[in-house]
Amino acid sequence: MATINIGELICQDEDLSGELWLAGMLISAEIISIEPATNIRL
Repeated sequence: MATINIGELICQDEDLSGELWLAGMLISAEIISIEPATNIRL
């Protein structure tokens, strides 16, 4: 069993599948948080 700490997040993981899931979720969150440029002229 592994204990994974990321900031205040703590994950108890027996087969390390949670680490891969969490990495994917963090990447997804970064993609979702992209905002359009504000200097676009029409």
